[in-house]
Amino acid sequence: MPSLIPACFSGPKLSPCDSSAARRVALMLPNSAAFVASFFAVARVGGVIAPLNVEYRSQELEHYLTDIDAAAVIVCRAALTHG
Repeated sequence: MPSLIPACFSGPKLSPCDSSAARRVALMLPNSAAFVASFFAVARVGGVIAPLNVEYRSQELEHYLTDIDAAAVIVCRAALTHG
């Protein structure tokens, strides 16, 4: 399971890496400045961005996260408490 990185978290920095699997980052954010900033931050280091709908239910989300095999998920707090 990928690690969850809150959108407001300023901890670990994204950095270029060699593994294509480690370059996949799922974004589960509403349309916002945080989404745009996260999108460009991941793109800047050569990451592959997989946007996810914040309205996904747990079963849908599990399916997409399994399929994407992301190294990390950038998510807003509201999305964590949704269905």
